[in-house]
Amino acid sequence: MTRQAGFTLMGVLVSLLVLSLGILGLIRFQGALLQSEIHSSDYANATNLAQSALEERKSCEPKQCASDTFALPVPDAPPPLNRFLCKYSIKNQMTTVSVRWSDADGKANELAVSSPQADCSTAPEIPPPPAQCATPTTIMVHDVHQNARVTINQGTCSDLGGHPWHTWRCTSEAPQGSSLIIAIDGTGQGHDETFNITANCKENSVQGK
Repeated sequence: MTRQAGFTLMGVLVSLLVLSLGILGLIRFQGALLQSEIHSSDYANATNLAQSALEERKSCEPKQCASDTFALPVPDAPPPLNRFLCKYSIKNQMTTVSVRWSDADGKANELAVSSPQADCSTAPEIPPPPAQCATPTTIMVHDVHQNARVTINQGTCSDLGGHPWHTWRCTSEAPQGSSLIIAIDGTGQGHDETFNITANCKENSVQGK
């Protein structure tokens, strides 16, 4: 009985040892897998950063990696960009963006992408401002309200008189496309009105009550 009990205890100890080795191996495998995922993520982020910075240089509007020495991609770079340093260089009419980073093991890594240098010597075209032109507008107000006052938000109005319709003439030099607001003040007679027109360099007319 004693020999059988000893053999059973030995078997349990061996089983525990094998189980422990298996758990340790699994932990090491999981750790290696996690490190591999981190390395892959770092490489992907570095590649995306370099490509993005290179595209910005192609469009002549560099924002990331704008330094010719290794520095943060942008000032106060947020995670995960703050783990990378990058720079640009131009040689033989080729633009290169280089990115450096250290992995979880402290190992230094670097990659670079290149493309033909963009011609940024031509200044971007600035669209011309909207054309300014006269937008004359005639406002007809019935004679019974000849005491009314007419105003325009961008321009001037003048009273031309008339019967049976009282005529006002408003002019504006606002840029084409601007919103013009013509207001008729019925001077307390309850005939206030507002008209909205767009500055269009054409003759306009509106009729009040």
